[in-house]
Amino acid sequence: MDNVAACYLRGIYGVSTQKAVQAMETRIGKWGNSLALRIPQPVAAQMGLSIDAAVELTPCGEELIVSVIKQPRTQLDDLLAGVTESNLHGEVDSGPSVGGEAW
Repeated sequence: MDNVAACYLRGIYGVSTQKAVQAMETRIGKWGNSLALRIPQPVAAQMGLSIDAAVELTPCGEELIVSVIKQPRTQLDDLLAGVTESNLHGEVDSGPSVGGEAW
């Protein structure tokens, strides 16, 4: 499927129930040797974007689609699966009690 067909499908199925921010005009800037797109705060807030958020850029004819890449939520079991005998550390002494701790 080419980009134009993918964009067409996104347009059909890209329905949101959120209150949409009206279209805003912005300018392309320069960031090092690359071009940069400034995203106004209301648009960033609606999309849940923050600094260093991952997005996908899809050229679509004369349009550019910016899609948020959802990062999977880390699960405790996945983190614990990485614990091995070689990277497991012993107890850490944090000094004597300073309050009402019952050690």
